[in-house]
Amino acid sequence: MTLTGQTALVTGASRGLGRAIARRLAREGSAVSINYVARANEAASLCDEIRAEGGRAITVQADVGDAAQVKRMAERTVSELGPISILVNNAGVVYRATLETFEPTGMERMRRINVDGLIYVTRAVLPPMKERKYGRIVNLSSIAGHGTSLPGNAFYAATKGAVTVLTRRFA
Repeated sequence: MTLTGQTALVTGASRGLGRAIARRLAREGSAVSINYVARANEAASLCDEIRAEGGRAITVQADVGDAAQVKRMAERTVSELGPISILVNNAGVVYRATLETFEPTGMERMRRINVDGLIYVTRAVLPPMKERKYGRIVNLSSIAGHGTSLPGNAFYAATKGAVTVLTRRFA
């Protein structure tokens, strides 16, 4: 696989799966926009690693649950790396609670990032992809979104179920 000439935006890319995905995309030739919200040092480290291997990368701090920040993230990516042709919606958080311990603020934050964030980022990159008649969008979900869940993960499962349904409907 070669992705030379492509630009990828990976949300939640400072660690874990997002970091691994961003590294792989860079190794395949894609320029990579590394989104993070709080782990600036980890994002910068990944950016440095990619550049040391001859790749192109930038870091962009943005809360994917904030539409204005997402818009700025997409604009900066395009300005510095070129049109976004690959989007990996990876950012996500877990809020563990039972019905008895549920707090609205925990659920709100998780929904805002896991569901709204996917919508905001997709909406920011999709129109230019359609204009160019090319683009790839990958949404990361969870097996929990298919109805299986550990105790205390029902609310997380609900947000990942929403990701799964939205992915199918957007396709």
